[in-house]
Amino acid sequence: HGRVYHPGQPIGEDGWDRRDTFVFQLPCMPDSTGRIDLSLCLRVCPQPLWRHLAVGVEYHLTSPDTLYRDTFLVALSDSAGFNPKAGSSLLQYSHPMASFEAGRLQGATLRVFHLMRRETLRRVTDVGIRAEQR
Repeated sequence: HGRVYHPGQPIGEDGWDRRDTFVFQLPCMPDSTGRIDLSLCLRVCPQPLWRHLAVGVEYHLTSPDTLYRDTFLVALSDSAGFNPKAGSSLLQYSHPMASFEAGRLQGATLRVFHLMRRETLRRVTDVGIRAEQR
């Protein structure tokens, strides 16, 4: 396994608005072969207001030109509210998303947005994408 790409984008002080979409442009990875595993990365303040966070992701692949949409329910705590990561100043979550052949991800664009009922989410501080070569 080797990390190929792992940027994050901070969410403004006003919170993550339903109209906010975070865009990630994957770089060209000419030396990458095999499969690339993608994960959604979130940083959340301790004691989040929800047990789960619903997130939508669009993958725009260029080879061939294809658009995929997916939704994820990221568990922030169990049904009793227990969070094994509690006690930190920020909690970091990594949620598996998809796996693609490396050639299909060359120059791909990913868009991340929340699907929660609330218009604006507070306590989520960063959104990121991690790509790792298998």
